[in-house]
Amino acid sequence: MNSKTKKPSIKIRRRAASGRLDASASPKKPTKKAPRTKGTKAHKSRKWRRLVILAGFTITLALIAFFAVIDSLVAKRLASGGNSEGSKVLSDAEFFRRGQKIPLDYLRSALGSRNYRTAQIQNTEANTNNNLNSSKLEPGEFLDSGKEIIVATRPFEDSNGTEVKSTLVTVSATSSNDFSLEPQTLATLGTAETRASRFLPISKTPKHLIDALLSIEDERFYHHFGIDPVGILRALVTNISRGKLAQGGSTITQQLAKNLFFSPQRSIVRKLLEIPAALSLEFRLTKQEILELYLNEVYLGQDGAVAIHGMGEAAYAFFGKNASDLSIAESALLAGLIQAPSLYSPRRYLSRAVKRRNMVLDKMCELHYLEASQCKQAKATLPKLAKDSDHKRKLPFFVSALQENLSLRFNLDAAIHQGINVRTGIQQDLQDCAENAIKNGTEKLDRRYPTLQRKGKPLEAALVAIEPFSGKIRAWVGGRDFQRSQFDRVSKARRQIGSTIKPFVYLTALDGSLNTYKTATAISILSDRPMELELNSNKFWNPENYDHEYRGDVTLRYALENSLNIPSVYISQKFGVNSLARVVEKFRLQEKVKDIPALALGALDTNLLNLTAAYGALANGGIYVTPRLFVSAQDSSGAALERADLEESQVANESAVFVLTSILEGVVDRGTGKSIRATGYTGPAAGKTGTTNDARDAWFVGYTPELSVGVWLGFDDNKKMGLTGGAAAAPIWGDFMNCVSKNRNLVDFVPPPSVSLVEVDPVSGKRFSKDCASATGVSEYFVKGTEPREFCGESDGEPKQIEEGSVPTNKRDDSFWGDLFG
Repeated sequence: MNSKTKKPSIKIRRRAASGRLDASASPKKPTKKAPRTKGTKAHKSRKWRRLVILAGFTITLALIAFFAVIDSLVAKRLASGGNSEGSKVLSDAEFFRRGQKIPLDYLRSALGSRNYRTAQIQNTEANTNNNLNSSKLEPGEFLDSGKEIIVATRPFEDSNGTEVKSTLVTVSATSSNDFSLEPQTLATLGTAETRASRFLPISKTPKHLIDALLSIEDERFYHHFGIDPVGILRALVTNISRGKLAQGGSTITQQLAKNLFFSPQRSIVRKLLEIPAALSLEFRLTKQEILELYLNEVYLGQDGAVAIHGMGEAAYAFFGKNASDLSIAESALLAGLIQAPSLYSPRRYLSRAVKRRNMVLDKMCELHYLEASQCKQAKATLPKLAKDSDHKRKLPFFVSALQENLSLRFNLDAAIHQGINVRTGIQQDLQDCAENAIKNGTEKLDRRYPTLQRKGKPLEAALVAIEPFSGKIRAWVGGRDFQRSQFDRVSKARRQIGSTIKPFVYLTALDGSLNTYKTATAISILSDRPMELELNSNKFWNPENYDHEYRGDVTLRYALENSLNIPSVYISQKFGVNSLARVVEKFRLQEKVKDIPALALGALDTNLLNLTAAYGALANGGIYVTPRLFVSAQDSSGAALERADLEESQVANESAVFVLTSILEGVVDRGTGKSIRATGYTGPAAGKTGTTNDARDAWFVGYTPELSVGVWLGFDDNKKMGLTGGAAAAPIWGDFMNCVSKNRNLVDFVPPPSVSLVEVDPVSGKRFSKDCASATGVSEYFVKGTEPREFCGESDGEPKQIEEGSVPTNKRDDSFWGDLFG
């Protein structure tokens, strides 16, 4: 068939009755059904149902996702144990070595301050031999049997950016392994504000303190799931009836969430964020754990530049006692502070604080936590506030100096706005020891010498501790009261250093590389006789000893141990004051030093930080390390903004430095610094006292192999104080080291191979033998090659080193040497 042939058209119709097709039937117009109108009620109802279901599903997913995000933040915060917001100053990590003696009370305190939690492990999981089962410990948890503590440390990043992994360690009397505890938040940058907190375990919290807290803040704490609808409704009714915001509906869990994660500023957004955070806390922690966290986190007011957090710290701040010793009335007063710490501060508004306390007591009676008689008795009690809070001597001095140092390196204000973490070398236990030593030492002096108490101008003091081999600042106290005076006496006050310069005078003589004259030894004989030096313009100087007495010939050791002035001037004239000036510059006491004769007696201005760092070089075997106020500064993402790298330089010979250290140990054991031993400190110590003209300044700078510590006392206006370094500064140094040694193993000085220990005859200065006039010899360190070579009884003349003038052949008498060596 031709494709173009037209096909016949066949019309197909549907029969009306049967519905069969009929090709012959004529077509009919199809019947139209009524269309569905979009505007009908049924259609609208179905549309809204779908929209509601979709919206509900979307909102549910969003809420789940939102809760998951908040929950992850809660988990991270609980795991870290630290504040995750703001620009922070961090302490150094705390390192413990295998076999190190660790007092368990100290470890408990260190764990508590970092918010480590007691692991929730059933008794059935303990081993049959009563040892603790640590198999289920998570990082940030510990088990405490009373005789041993098992800790799962948290991982953290150290100041070099290296990850320190979590470690499971058992501690009884000593550590079973090396481990580290993460840094702590010390202060918030931008305000020089210090956060003070003292961990209070729930097990040591008095019941009436918990009762007071629950009564006034969350009476249904044990009956809600983090959000209390009943409490919210009650607060709403109360506020409407009174026509003002008189009561809040937040639970303790919500308040904890706010303190841990959010800004204290009131807003609808913050209140909404509190809800999922509170639910997450309730899901992850027991009620007791939530209560313990709250007790240690809650903000209770400001004391000068210090923010008081936690009931443990508040008990010390306001009542000067442990929280476990709080009375019912004192507990009620602290619980009443929570609502408005500034408004109810007992130091500023005592009557208002008492009124609020009584409200808490009434609530405790209403809830049957107290009998009526107890309530009445507590109300009749007047608060006995501690006279003086120790918060006035906290870290603001250091933070202020740190901010100034950082500002010289980068735009600190911009960095603070974006968020910054500054890692320092401060160790909290050493800082506490320093603050207590300054506080207790100056108060003792005030009581013992009433003339020191000048109205408005008190005796001032400062202390700084440096780790010699790293340059890290370990403790920094710039004055007695930052609130009264922000002047920092560690880095800002430049004072004459007096006899603290003498170790550098004698080091110049002991170290042949530092002078072009002769090499001295500890038994070299020096003149202690009246002398007169001609100065410029026909002026003369007649130096004198502090006691205005003269002893004739003395050994170098005796002269330094007893801080005699004449021998110091005498020997500096022998090797040249210009050599001394170069040594002083090498130790960075001053950039440009005038080579005047009085330099040998400390006619030099410097600050406590520079002087302590110079002594740190002696502790470090003659290697000077630049002191570091911080180690690293990182932005909020962890990227490095600035680093203070280790800077060191060799400034003296190690062997000569060790001989000098041996002599300076004698200063502490029997010389001008012997008051240190009177404090009870028996550990390693080498150092030197210093007293300036008219006793205007009192110094003691001393060191161990691990710490260089400087103490200064005086008046800011440079008025005469009348106290020597041995009487005023050395006891404070001893108290500080006593405190440090309680929690640390202090190692002793180790002689390098380049020195020799020789037994010497105390009469002739020769090597000791049975032919010596003395019954016994004394041991003395020498740089190898400078020790005496001849024994008693030999007649070959003096040894070569003596012939060179190091040890003149003056005749000595028994009494002098007996006094020298004890």
